[in-house]
Amino acid sequence: MAGCRRPSVADGDDGWGMSERADRNRRSPQEPVGVSIRLLGGFQLLKGEQPYHRHASGRAVSLLALLILKRSIPQSRAALAGLLWPDTDEGQARTNLRKLIFELRRLLPRTSSLRLDRDTLEWAADSECDVDVEAFERIAAHAASMEELEAGIALYRGDLLPGCYDEWILAERERLGQVYASLLERLVAALEARRAFRPALAYAGQLLGRDPLREETYCLLMRLHGHQRDRAGVTQVYRRCVAILRKELDVPPSAATEELYARLSGAGAEPHAPVLT
Repeated sequence: MAGCRRPSVADGDDGWGMSERADRNRRSPQEPVGVSIRLLGGFQLLKGEQPYHRHASGRAVSLLALLILKRSIPQSRAALAGLLWPDTDEGQARTNLRKLIFELRRLLPRTSSLRLDRDTLEWAADSECDVDVEAFERIAAHAASMEELEAGIALYRGDLLPGCYDEWILAERERLGQVYASLLERLVAALEARRAFRPALAYAGQLLGRDPLREETYCLLMRLHGHQRDRAGVTQVYRRCVAILRKELDVPPSAATEELYARLSGAGAEPHAPVLT
């Protein structure tokens, strides 16, 4: 994203005091802010339920995401500068970082989320901003009921900052995607156990959308159709599996997938009949 015009920032000055005074002048102490940050599916800053229209450069969003994902852990300024500008000399990288911090201070309506000193930055664990990644990870870590699994899945609106290609974010994006896939798998299993096959099929479809080459998901979908004695659905899923594997990997389905398809398409599937997974 294009950067916005910034006031000059002196060495060692992040505009911290000026930003705090401006925030206090803009609102009374009783004014509720209700700020939400979304990083899943793309960056959004909301005030209440409405978009909070403040410009944020791509680099500032990247820094914000990094601090949130490493929340409660002070991050070295030197390390952050090297991570965000690996091909820039240290002095310039530190100057760039100070400008980004100033931008974040202008971006965030609250002043208590970011903690910083001359050497470190930290996103506060008790931040008054609601962050979707924090809520998603919290629910995923403790989800036990179907309702909790559904709540976690609903929070995952898409991959972490899909428009950001910084090297550091790739592992975090993959990690959160795997957490989401695990929630889907657990929910589908719970729905299947309750014989709620239609919603199970819908969630299994989301799972397949994340990884169209995962053969186990095709088997899961065939089994769910088989529970409903839906041979046409079984065949449709099998043919899609064959086509995708042939096109992308130039391989046939595994023997286990072939055996499952033969069983479910040949005589239909009893709802409680044992099937291969």
